[in-house]
Amino acid sequence: MLNTNCTTGVEIREASIFDAEQIASLGTQTYIESHGTFFKNQEDLLDYCKQTFSKNRIREELNSRENIFFVALVNNKMIAYAKVKLNASSTYIQSDNIAQLDKIYVLKDFLSMKIGLLLFDVLLKKIQSYKVKVLWLVVYHENKRAINFYLKNEFINIAEYYNFYGKEAYKVLLLKKDIKAL
Repeated sequence: MLNTNCTTGVEIREASIFDAEQIASLGTQTYIESHGTFFKNQEDLLDYCKQTFSKNRIREELNSRENIFFVALVNNKMIAYAKVKLNASSTYIQSDNIAQLDKIYVLKDFLSMKIGLLLFDVLLKKIQSYKVKVLWLVVYHENKRAINFYLKNEFINIAEYYNFYGKEAYKVLLLKKDIKAL
């Protein structure tokens, strides 16, 4: 699937194994940009990034049939990516055929171009083809920009709990969106 938005010059395509190194680098950079100020201990932040965005881990995730990745490029430069996990159950959701929106990360210099929304729209169409009924995600409760984005896109808050990153507990929200069939 290739989608080029002529008005913005953004190319969106499904990621391949050959994108692993760029996704790993982009994931680290965008996570630090968007979440870095939330971490009380910067060592925990760096440890999380090292583990979550290692090239080997990204390669494994790209090879899994349970994951769907899309990347956004401007002038052949990767500026954003998104990841959905298919068949990702949650104890808070009673439904079959659910998926988790695991990541939408956009370089801060490109946030004003609404790249996240373009990626989200492409992902929605893709998961509809898999007949996904519910899409859910977890977001840090102080990440107001992300929360506002998801609420504008018809997600609802269904739970709050704490995740541990290193030694610190962080309050997160679990949001869900019912997916309409094609």
